[in-house]
Amino acid sequence: MRARPLAYALREPVERALEQLVRDDILTPVSHSDWAAPIVPVVKKDGTIRICADFKLSLNKVLEVDRYPLPKVEDLLSRLHGGERFSKVDLSQAYAQFELDDTRKYAVINTHKGLYMYKRLVYGLSSSPGVFQRRLEQLFADIPRVGVFLDDIIITGKDTRQHLDNLHKVFERLKSSGLKVRKEKCSFFVESLEYLGYVISKEGVHTCKDKVEAIVKTPIPRNVSELRAFIGMVMYYGKFIKNVSSILTPLYNLLRAGVKYEWSDGCEEAFARVKRALSTSEVLVHYSLELPLVLTADASATGIGAVISHITPDGERPIAYASRTLNSAERSVVIPPTLRNTILKELHVSHMGIVKTKSMARSFVWWPNIDTDIESTCRSCETCAMEATAPPQAAPRSWPYITQPWSRLHIDFLGPYRGKTFFVIIDSSTKWIEVFEMNKTNATAVVKVMRSLFARFGLPLEIVSDQGPPFTSAELGEFLRLNGIKQSFSPVYHPASNGAAENAVKLCKRTIKKAIRDSVDIDTALQTYLLAYRNSIQSTTGESPAMLLQRRPLRSRLDLLRADRARQERVDRVQRQQMLSSGAEPTQQYAAGETIWARNYGSSDKWMKGTLVNQQGSRRYVVKGDDGRLLTRHSDQIRLRTRRSSLVYPELISEERVGGGVVEQQQQQQLSPRISNAKVGEGAGSGEAGSEDLVVSDVPEETASKTSPGRDTPPLATDSNVASSVSRPTRVRRKPIRYGFEFD
Repeated sequence: MRARPLAYALREPVERALEQLVRDDILTPVSHSDWAAPIVPVVKKDGTIRICADFKLSLNKVLEVDRYPLPKVEDLLSRLHGGERFSKVDLSQAYAQFELDDTRKYAVINTHKGLYMYKRLVYGLSSSPGVFQRRLEQLFADIPRVGVFLDDIIITGKDTRQHLDNLHKVFERLKSSGLKVRKEKCSFFVESLEYLGYVISKEGVHTCKDKVEAIVKTPIPRNVSELRAFIGMVMYYGKFIKNVSSILTPLYNLLRAGVKYEWSDGCEEAFARVKRALSTSEVLVHYSLELPLVLTADASATGIGAVISHITPDGERPIAYASRTLNSAERSVVIPPTLRNTILKELHVSHMGIVKTKSMARSFVWWPNIDTDIESTCRSCETCAMEATAPPQAAPRSWPYITQPWSRLHIDFLGPYRGKTFFVIIDSSTKWIEVFEMNKTNATAVVKVMRSLFARFGLPLEIVSDQGPPFTSAELGEFLRLNGIKQSFSPVYHPASNGAAENAVKLCKRTIKKAIRDSVDIDTALQTYLLAYRNSIQSTTGESPAMLLQRRPLRSRLDLLRADRARQERVDRVQRQQMLSSGAEPTQQYAAGETIWARNYGSSDKWMKGTLVNQQGSRRYVVKGDDGRLLTRHSDQIRLRTRRSSLVYPELISEERVGGGVVEQQQQQQLSPRISNAKVGEGAGSGEAGSEDLVVSDVPEETASKTSPGRDTPPLATDSNVASSVSRPTRVRRKPIRYGFEFD
């Protein structure tokens, strides 16, 4: 074969390498050979050139190859189990240390400097690896914890002493065989070292960081060749990745014959996923004959996988992962339908649940829709059905909404709690809650409470309760039937169906617990809470229970913080207007110290003299009689003994319709001495109104000295200087009535 063209940049390094090989007695120049092969210069890591020959074009075609196998990496690494530290020895110009016999005349290379014949074993011959591996393995076969892969020798020991002894034996045998090592590439007693692309330590086997980083930085393959190269790099570390073949399935599909190379989203996902898996791979422990093994297998429709592990004191640790994809024929193999029921019964013989049965099936069998068949088998198992747990809770269903207050009541008992039992009632429409402490919880006691409650609020349309004995009794049922009340029950052991009562019980129970924690009387705490609760706006209704049921807020101590003056003024104005419209006269007002006539009950004299001491309400006064007695009298029961000069009627606002509008007029009326400023509005709005009536005099000025038929009055002094008529609002005018007669 002719010499191949050589780049000018490589010519000088190649020439130096050839000269060095000649000086080392590895090459010798020759003038003729029928088996000359072209050279292949390879640049080493240190920048020097290694001369290799491409013998596949010449000698390898006819050579009887030595088939001695190279050791598997797994077999080599298994010999290192138990080693604490590691040493590596690298032979210098490994193959070149074995001399060739007379057959050397065939090992000739053709260079730009002429022909050279090898006198020693050379790279490129198909028999060189087998010959070299056999010689070295025979050399170190009896030394424990020593591994050989071509020119790389790794040594360890169970302790430092054995490690040193093994190193001594290795070097003695290298010396006796005339083999030399390359000192700068040797390592001794290190905790971890790189060997055959892996990092070896006492914990196990690691991926090489530099090589993983190179894989992670690999760009997306542009063609089939680049894709094969990427898959080859990944698969070298395939034993570190669980189910790596299944992950790479989309990429393997691109390598099939007749498939167009198109990079899809599935390929992109597989490409990124395998990089992530390699970056986070586990440490594989060294294989040991002394530790128990666990083999775990898995399969899917596209591939199969397995992991072999050791049971160590630290738990289960993987030794290696294995996986491969299934070919089209393997993917077509299924379990015959006639055997599927038999397999399903065997899978479910232990009565495991659906999820665990599926997990078990994936380790052994597969057929289309196997998950559906497993679900059907598990659900139809009578044994499992008899011992099954309750099904998931159904979605809550609300009771029909009723707008009419006090239509449907939900009832339940709270307790016994701390020796007390309470009967809780809630109106579903208004959320009004009633709580009664019960000495007994029988039907009679329940009916008694209901009878009292219905007397205040009326009869509801329906009552909902659980199926406790008091609620299912004939006595309560008859009571409700006679009153036209429907009785409904929630299912047994399903309190959610009576959720309104359960929530009310929960609120009251929480209040009781807080009362106990704060050392407050339970009954006081409950009633205080109920008052506040009934005035509180509920989120479900948007109103307070009090407003919905009683159409008014309940008065509480908080109302003392504010005075509704505007409302009181409106009430006062309306009442004064009503008084004027009806023709009534304002109520007489008296001042302390005035001399008066007061009714004298229990005596033949109807009136007695006295002095007014003070005013207790709007119309009640304390009077001291001339005989020294202190009496309380209403304004109707008091008359002045002396005439006042004049009184001013308070401001009155009347409304007149003028042109369709309302004109407010303020009128100040001069009243007779018998009439003073009327104080009205003490009825619904003040605390004194409940015990006093609004009384006005209907006697005009001109008849003031006379006594009305229905009332005994003392003689009054006249004052001719004071005489005024009371003007009436123009909008409403009634005919005056005097002494029972109607005047125009």
